[in-house]
Amino acid sequence: MPVSEILQGPDVAAADDARRLLVVEDNEVFTEIVREALPGTAWTVIDCPDLATAETAVREETFDVVLLDLGLPDSLGEATFDRMSSLVGQTPVVIMTNDGMRDLGRRLVRRGAADFIAKGDFDPEHLRWALDAAFDRRAHADEARSARIAALLASERQRIARDLHDDVIQQIFAALLELARIDRDAGEIDRIEVLLDGAIDDLRHALDQMRSDGELRLTERLQLVCDQLSASSGRSIDLRLCQRLDEVDDRLGRAIVAVVREGTTNAIRHARGRISVSLRADRGLEVEIRSGPPTKTTTHDPRSFGLAGLHDRAGEFGGHCEFRRDDAGAVLRWSTRPAR
Repeated sequence: MPVSEILQGPDVAAADDARRLLVVEDNEVFTEIVREALPGTAWTVIDCPDLATAETAVREETFDVVLLDLGLPDSLGEATFDRMSSLVGQTPVVIMTNDGMRDLGRRLVRRGAADFIAKGDFDPEHLRWALDAAFDRRAHADEARSARIAALLASERQRIARDLHDDVIQQIFAALLELARIDRDAGEIDRIEVLLDGAIDDLRHALDQMRSDGELRLTERLQLVCDQLSASSGRSIDLRLCQRLDEVDDRLGRAIVAVVREGTTNAIRHARGRISVSLRADRGLEVEIRSGPPTKTTTHDPRSFGLAGLHDRAGEFGGHCEFRRDDAGAVLRWSTRPAR
């Protein structure tokens, strides 16, 4: 199925439930062999004949697994895997090699590839097992990461609550005791003001910690936001992150979390279908949120998507925010880079 082909008709609902496999392979005969080896309803197969076409596909669509040939017309060997891995983030990549590249296949598995398949002794059963295993490992990793984030967040909130009780609340209580004496000793007003100022400063510090989610890295905070939105809305949200995000400063990190939360919430309210959230940190930082067709109640007024606040946040960092939408779907791009 070419990447530009759109599923239509009564099979759309079934296709939406299927796992999505991107096959990057220039040999059309082998692509058909792969397609025939997979169960009819378990996988939706989208194929690309070269790396350039695959790059366009992964920027525009969401996939559960990538099946990647290392020998493409526009890319060869280890560089092919490196480029695809940088594009798809945490999406598992199963590589295909010729017989003379088995050592490379094993080395790339050690570097993070989900598995490798030698074309010379292709086995449909091995292919199905490799794809299913890659999909399941990703699902289990997502669950484990969500559990770890939830545990860290619960622990941090307990610590903040304890600190609030032990420090801030006790200072406010002391100020209230002083207020009870104010009619007898008016000279204590200055002391009360100092106590209240200290309590307010401590409260601000505690709230700042709560806003940054304590020990959570930025990538974990973003995962938590998407997990919470997905759980509350029942919508599938695909999040693609790069590890360089954890290097940004706290001010920009808070802005990114707010942009992802606001932009994804708008997509949930105003659009149907899958939602994908991608963050890249090359040549500045870019957030891209893609969603499906608009709901029947959505107008074509961009202000209905709450863009004013997103534009303002981008301006704080010298960047820009753009939004485009048609009957097929919507794309929101927020960047710290100036508009071209």
